[in-house]
Amino acid sequence: MTTVSLLAFLAVSDIAFGGLVGVLIGAGILFAVGQVMGKAATAAKRKEADVIIATADTEAEKIRKTAEVSAKDEHLQRLSQFEKESAETRREWKNTEKRLAKREDNFEAKLDTLSVKERKIEQRQTSLDDRTSKVEQTEKETQTLVEKERSELQRISGLNADQSRELLLRNLELELEPEMAKVVSEAVATAKEEAKSKS
Repeated sequence: MTTVSLLAFLAVSDIAFGGLVGVLIGAGILFAVGQVMGKAATAAKRKEADVIIATADTEAEKIRKTAEVSAKDEHLQRLSQFEKESAETRREWKNTEKRLAKREDNFEAKLDTLSVKERKIEQRQTSLDDRTSKVEQTEKETQTLVEKERSELQRISGLNADQSRELLLRNLELELEPEMAKVVSEAVATAKEEAKSKS
């Protein structure tokens, strides 16, 4: 190889090497510029993403607050409706309790009235039984007395049995008339009251 060739070769090598170095430097510069531009684009995209996220957060907060207010309103409406229904139910229960208490009072009053009537009927029955017993006793005593008086009248007056019986009956009738009238009127009054209380 000759010097010229060597020099040419070296010159070409230098040029090639310089071109290669230039290409490498250019590639490095391009890479650096790409990196800077990529970082700038990434930073811009990051800023844009941050703005979008901030906007989304703001919108989400607005939606959450709106939903919260709406939920509170709905809760208050339901609570108000529940309170109205509860108050109405309480009023209905109180009215039902009042009606039942009134019915119970009426029932107890009727029961008391029936008990009083029953006691009165029992007392009247006892009184009537006593009077009946007294009347029967009086009749027996009267019969005995009549027999004694008849015998005595027949013995004293010398009247026959029919005449003395007639005289005795008139006397007895006059004596017993007020007492018999009293017993009959009491029995009629008792019977009327019993009939009235049963109807």
